[in-house]
Amino acid sequence: MLKARQKAFENQEKFESDLTLAWHIEAFARQKKLPKLEKLIKDSRKPKTKSISKSDMILKAMAAEKGVIIK
Repeated sequence: MLKARQKAFENQEKFESDLTLAWHIEAFARQKKLPKLEKLIKDSRKPKTKSISKSDMILKAMAAEKGVIIK
């Protein structure tokens, strides 16, 4: 049963990935002027900065008071 659920989840993830790809292809097709491919690739390789929201900081502080360390 667990393998069946996992396979269904993987199929759903693949479908959503393909759907997203198709959406982006169409979005690019509708643009009058495409950005340079080099710029798109360069932007995609930039490291993502992980911003911590105020609520996350509060939860971490509350957890720290209880002795729980959250990374």
